[in-house]
Amino acid sequence: MQGSLAITSTFSSEVIQVTKAYIEGMSTSLGIDIDSQSIFIDLANHIKPMLNRLGHKIRIKNSLLSQIKVTYEEVFLGVTNVSEWISETFNLPAINDDENGFITLYFAKAIETGQYHRPIKTLIMCTTGIGTSELLKAKVSKKFPELEIVDIVASRNTNLLKEKYSDAELILSTVHIKEEVAIPYL
Repeated sequence: MQGSLAITSTFSSEVIQVTKAYIEGMSTSLGIDIDSQSIFIDLANHIKPMLNRLGHKIRIKNSLLSQIKVTYEEVFLGVTNVSEWISETFNLPAINDDENGFITLYFAKAIETGQYHRPIKTLIMCTTGIGTSELLKAKVSKKFPELEIVDIVASRNTNLLKEKYSDAELILSTVHIKEEVAIPYL
């Protein structure tokens, strides 16, 4: 703790608040839990001069902006929305797309390193929805931490999947699914 306090003491309270607001806002926007310790210093080291640029109406060109918008579209849109909120909340000038592009790269890096992937919302299906599926749930949870087991369902209830589990992204099943299901399954 002492080491991290020494590093962050070089940042003003505004830089710390804005950096934390970006991390919290992007965690919500992307639906992932971003560990602020791993991204905070790098992001704050960008936010500090950015706030200075905003205050002095200095605009820098981001030559990678068009590529960032295409490659990290969802992240860029999230950063843009969070930036609008931050501008209003902290009474700052509008944060332009060039700056948003740079900020996007910090969050893209966090995602690309694989530490912050949003878990895949998964249903486990078997004939009755009990017994075998409970064992399968325990084994899947242990072996595949990137899967979030949302629920265990019976194969006879496939008609309820779309309305009850609209956010499910994957079904792991011990039985062949005969009906057409909009969710990918294995």
